[in-house]
Amino acid sequence: MDDLESLIQAVTNAPLVVSPTAFCSTSPSSREHSGVNAQEHRETYLVNAEAVLRWPVFESISIQPSPYQSSAAQDDYHSPGLSIPVDLDLQSGGHFIERFFEDVHIFNPVLEEQDVIEYLGEVQRNGIGWDAKSCLMLLIYALGSISTPFMNQNPVMRSCDFRQSHNFSRAESFFLNAQKRLGMLLTGNGVIEAQCFFLAGVYLMTTLRPMEAWRMFVQGLACCQALQSHDIDHAPLEAEWSPHERIYWTCFKSELELRLELNLPRQNGVDLSYPTMFPSPPRGLETKNEPAWYFYLAEIAMRRLKNRALGTLYRIDNAGQAIDREEAAMDFEEQMHAWYRSLPEALAFNLAGDVGWADAYEPFRFILKGHYLDCQEIIYWHAIVGELGLSSRNSNETFLAKGLQLCVNRIKHNKQGFYHRHHGTWLMIRSCTRSALVLIAASKCDDLDQQLPYGWEPAISDVTAMLSFWKEESPDVFKALQYLQLLQATN
Repeated sequence: MDDLESLIQAVTNAPLVVSPTAFCSTSPSSREHSGVNAQEHRETYLVNAEAVLRWPVFESISIQPSPYQSSAAQDDYHSPGLSIPVDLDLQSGGHFIERFFEDVHIFNPVLEEQDVIEYLGEVQRNGIGWDAKSCLMLLIYALGSISTPFMNQNPVMRSCDFRQSHNFSRAESFFLNAQKRLGMLLTGNGVIEAQCFFLAGVYLMTTLRPMEAWRMFVQGLACCQALQSHDIDHAPLEAEWSPHERIYWTCFKSELELRLELNLPRQNGVDLSYPTMFPSPPRGLETKNEPAWYFYLAEIAMRRLKNRALGTLYRIDNAGQAIDREEAAMDFEEQMHAWYRSLPEALAFNLAGDVGWADAYEPFRFILKGHYLDCQEIIYWHAIVGELGLSSRNSNETFLAKGLQLCVNRIKHNKQGFYHRHHGTWLMIRSCTRSALVLIAASKCDDLDQQLPYGWEPAISDVTAMLSFWKEESPDVFKALQYLQLLQATN
C-alpha cells in the first residue's frame, strides 16, 4: 500500500505536508480584495464552523464567532475540596473490562486483551498502586463505566442528567484518580505510558472536553515519537508484532483530527505528515477479529487520503497561484472510490441508502461511511467556498451541487448516532453543525434555490435538536445552538 501511494503522489505531485498558508486565520479585511492572493486564500478555505459564520452571506447578522475555547466551568463537576473516594470494587473489574473491550477498544485496538487481564490480576492481588499499569486499569474502569453499545438509539436520559448519574460519578472517580498518576508518567517513554495518555484523551472526548483531550493525545504522541527514535537503533524484525505502531497511529490520527477542528495555532503551519508504515496486527489475530482489524486499517488509509487531499487542494505554489482544484478534485474522487472498492465485504457500506443494524459489524460500516462523507467534504469544499464564502461567485456547479448534497447526506447519516456518547461525539457535533450552516448560507442566496437538495430544511431541524440535547455539557455546543437558532429565525 505504501508503494502504491508513492506512485499516486508522484503522479499528482501531492506533498505530505500542507503549506503553512493553507489553514492560518487572517483578518476579515482580506476578503475585500479582488482576485486570489495568499491572505484571501488562507481565510476562505478554512474548513470549520467559525469560518463559515464569517462568510459574506452572514455579514448582516450580528454574529462574532471565536475559535473553540475551553471553559473553566466545563470541568468543574466536583468541588476542588471534595474528597472523591474510589469504589474500585475489584471483583467487578472483569465487568468494566468486558464493556471496555466491546464498546471502546474495538474501534482503537491499541491494547492486548491478555495483557489487560494480567494487569487486572495484579490489581486484584495487590490493590491499585501508583504505577503505569494501575493508571491504565483506572482509565479502563472509567471508560467501561460510561460506555454503551454503538447502535441506533434514542436518548435514555437527558445529557445533563447523565452528569448526575451513578455511572458518571463512578467514572469520574476512576478518571480523577488516574489523573493523579498521569503526572508520574510524563518522563516515561514506554508503550504503556502512551496507552495511558491516549485512553485519558478518549475519556475526555467521550465526556465532551476536546481541548483537554487534545493535550492528552499530544503527550501520547510525544511518547510515541520517543519510542520511534529509539526503534531506529533497535528496529524489530519486519514480521515481528509491535505495539509501538498501533499506539503511534492512533495517537497521531486522534491528535490531528482535533488540531484541525480546534484551530490551534502552529508556528510552522498545519503539519499533515504521517508515519510511513501501516501498523502490524495484534498477536494471535483470530478470524472473528479480522473485520475489526480491517476497520482499523481502513480508517488509517482514509486518514492518509484526507491528508493528501488537504495538502493538495488548498496548496499555493511558489508563484502564489492555486493549483487546478477541479482536476485535482476529480483525481481524489477516484482515489476515494478506490478506497471504497477495496473494503472487505464485512465493511462495505451502502453508498446510496441508510446504514442498517443487521450484524455486529454495522458500527464499523457506520463509522467508515462517516469518514467517506468527511472526505467528500474536503474534496468539494473549494466549490462551496467559491460560491458562498467569496464575494465573487466562481464555483463549479457540479461540485457545488455535490457539496450541498453531502451536507444533507452527512446529517441524515449521523442522525442514527446523534445521541450516542463515544470518542467521536464532539467531532460529529461539529461536522453536522458545519453542514447545517452551509445549507442555511445557500438558502440565503436567491440564485441557489434550485441547487438546494431535497430534505435540507428537516436536516437543519435535526441538527438543532441534536445541539439542544448536548448543549449543557459543553459551552461551545451551547454557542453553536444559539447561532443556529438565530440564523433560522432570520432566514
